[in-house]
Amino acid sequence: MNDNHTDSIRQGVGAGASFVVDNPQFRLLDAPPGEAYKLSEPLDFSFAEVRSFILGAMTAFVERFAVDGLEVVFRDNRYFPPGRGPELEHLMTELVGSIRAMLDRRAGEGKRLVLGCRVPSTIDECHVMGLDVLAWVRQGLVDYVSPADCMYAEFNLPYNEWRQMIAGAPCRLYPGLMNWISIPARQRAAGRSMSQDQQRALATSMYAQGADGLSIYNHFLVMVWSGGDAGDWRERGVGAHSPFYPMALHDLHDLRTPEWALRGRRHYVFDLTWGGSNSFGKERTSTGKVKAQRASLTRPNGRDEYVFRLYEDLSSVEAAQLLFRAYHMTLADELAIALNGRPVPERGLRRRDDEIRRDLRPEEQRDQRLYVTYWFPLTGDLCERGENRLGVRLIGSDASVRENILIEEVEVFIVPRFDSSLDSIPRQRSF
Repeated sequence: MNDNHTDSIRQGVGAGASFVVDNPQFRLLDAPPGEAYKLSEPLDFSFAEVRSFILGAMTAFVERFAVDGLEVVFRDNRYFPPGRGPELEHLMTELVGSIRAMLDRRAGEGKRLVLGCRVPSTIDECHVMGLDVLAWVRQGLVDYVSPADCMYAEFNLPYNEWRQMIAGAPCRLYPGLMNWISIPARQRAAGRSMSQDQQRALATSMYAQGADGLSIYNHFLVMVWSGGDAGDWRERGVGAHSPFYPMALHDLHDLRTPEWALRGRRHYVFDLTWGGSNSFGKERTSTGKVKAQRASLTRPNGRDEYVFRLYEDLSSVEAAQLLFRAYHMTLADELAIALNGRPVPERGLRRRDDEIRRDLRPEEQRDQRLYVTYWFPLTGDLCERGENRLGVRLIGSDASVRENILIEEVEVFIVPRFDSSLDSIPRQRSF
């Protein structure tokens, strides 16, 4: 809906480029600080001419091709002048209503062409951007909603808020399954996608909070990190786990149903979604929201909490473990650890300061901070289904270190219980 990357203007492709080039008065030029804002010249949807142009492009497409419907993708950084999104969101609702009416006319009596919308992660972010998704749902304009960050998968989103919002309406919830977890994880892996275990974990969380299915985005693309910030990625034609597109898409079969996702290992990763980025301002996403959760312990006796969401029945799994990394920490420091106010037993609690971690960046670009890795068994008496609070208190401080201790990464590993019915599957004979 506004994702031109400036390429269409530069290349002069199609009527869309002409409209933007010939009508500079319709562009949004005032942008907040951030390198990524320089990569596009978005249109200002407060102008009737812009909304008419967008509707005209969609109408031409539907008339030319035998489509089953349209998806309107609101993953871009602006639609209205700064700060005016909430007061102007009725204009976007009118546009979505016009798109719905156009599809209904095209479909004919007794038929319906699908209209879906891909929108920012949370309802609050949508309002900031001028998107009144609740109105779209209540007025029966859209058939499904797909909330997602513009680039990264978010393990900690309250997807159940979306479920509650569309309750009772003929609208489905398809959360967006993006290709990467976060900027730091993407950098460490040189652009490689989420692992299969991580995709199963995210799908499990989405289904448990009421998702009707999943919507994939950017799974055709894997990038190689070349340093710097926005604009420093280059494409590589390699799939996430299988070689080359479209073979990699077969990795998604495990995610088709909640039951299928639960059959395999799950690896949950809660970390700094936009950590270290200045693309849209310091650690902000395209909506302007800061997405970089940390627990910070001031020396010598600070305390804090790290909040994460987990929807697992721990009584039905073979094993579960929680891991977190505490940066600017040494083994001379001591922590008291609790989960949801319940002390984590010393038995089973382990730590080390020499974790060997996979990092494919050049040596000079790797994180050089000291850190200690903690891990312990995750049990049902410690963990809640839903929101959990990892409480950490500094009870012994290393006098040689001045920096605050930062907890930026919490991970949960789940091993499913072995299904004995699989033991009857014939095995290939060996000689």
